[in-house]
Amino acid sequence: MIGIEIWGRVTFILCIILYIMSRLSSQFVKHFRLNDAMIKNAQKILGSKTATEAIETALAEVIYQEKMRKFIEQTTGKLKFEGLA
Repeated sequence: MIGIEIWGRVTFILCIILYIMSRLSSQFVKHFRLNDAMIKNAQKILGSKTATEAIETALAEVIYQEKMRKFIEQTTGKLKFEGLA
């Protein structure tokens, strides 16, 4: 019986440690099934050394483009261009 109590406590402590680690880290592991050819193509286009870097760069680009699209949509007709003088 003592072995079961100790095992339960160890499991509980490990769960607490994992919970704390998950809260402290902004990165987490996810598993996706991705087309290998697309990843390699993205790496080549983006100049990324790793698949993770390519995916993060592509995600950042999508987010940036959406922010720019919203900005342009909000400012359409509100800005005046005087030209170059």
